[in-house]
This record gives sequence, structure tokens and C-alpha cells, in this order.
Amino acid sequence: PRDGVMRGELALALVLVTATPFAREGTVRPPRDLNALLARPLSPGVIALLIDSGVDHRGLEVVSNALRDARPEVRAMAARFAGIRKAASLETGVREAVRGETDLYAAREQVRALGILGAGSSDPALMDAAHRLGRGIAEVVAETLVRHHRVRGLRTYLDDLRALAPSRALLDWSIEEATRLDPGARR
Repeated sequence: PRDGVMRGELALALVLVTATPFAREGTVRPPRDLNALLARPLSPGVIALLIDSGVDHRGLEVVSNALRDARPEVRAMAARFAGIRKAASLETGVREAVRGETDLYAAREQVRALGILGAGSSDPALMDAAHRLGRGIAEVVAETLVRHHRVRGLRTYLDDLRALAPSRALLDWSIEEATRLDPGARR
């Protein structure tokens, strides 16, 4: 039986080793050279590849400009970049983007990024987006406040969020979850 187990393990290892090159064959790999990446036409894919690259001021400038791009999918990915990289230098650009955003998908990403970058100072801007864009954004605002442990901000805006969001249960869960995560904010 021991030989059977070892043969089975060996067969599994062989399958994994031989299948790996085929699994990787169709994948896109980021260029190792930041210059080559920055030379590509601006797209959500280029911005996504920048997330894992060693970005310098040129990359941040590309992302900053992308926050004002005409295409909502580019604006959304630029906001996602800002949030994932916690790029404080992009906070003002994200704040301006969310202030004028009309696309719900892009606004969701911008709200999430601003929640990460702006701490409590971003709460009024988040609520403005919820009032302008309605239901879908109100829920993202509540989720963002919970994720970043801003129970007081959530409680401050709870009545407005309840009026805007379609799911009272979600907002009630949000306040319970936020209180659980930050027991010191039970006021």
C-alpha cells in the first residue's frame, strides 16, 4: 500500500508539472520594464499591471490622469489602483473624480478608494455621492464606512443611508458589524 500511495503522489505531481506550462501559456505577463508599460495605450489593463509594478512619479501621473479619462472603466481601475496601493498622492484626484462621477461602476470604485485614502475627512464626499447617485452607491458608502471602522460616521449618516438604500437589513447589519469591529465606538 505504501508503494501505491507513493505512485499516486508521483502521478499527481507529474500531472501538475506537465499541466502548468499549458495553464500559463495564454496568460498576459506584465512587462518587466516600467517604461514599456507606460508606453502602452492607456487602458484598464495597463493600470491593473501598474498595481504590481514598481511605480514611480510617472506611473502615478498616468493614474492621476486616468481618473479624468472619458472612459468609466479606466476611471474605475484608476480608483482601484489608488485604493489598493494606498496612494495618498491620488486622494485629491479621487475626491474630484467621485464629485463629478455619473457612472455607477466607476463611482463604486471611487467611493471605496476614497474611503481608504480619506479616512474620516472623506465621509461628507461619500455621502454627497450617495445622494447624487442613489441606491447602489449608498450601500457601498455604508460598506466602506464599516470596512474602515468608522462607526461614528456610519451612525451620523445612518438616517440618510436608510432613506437612500433599498436594504434596511444591510444597513442594520452594517451598524452591528461596525460596532463589533470597534466596540469602543458604541455611542
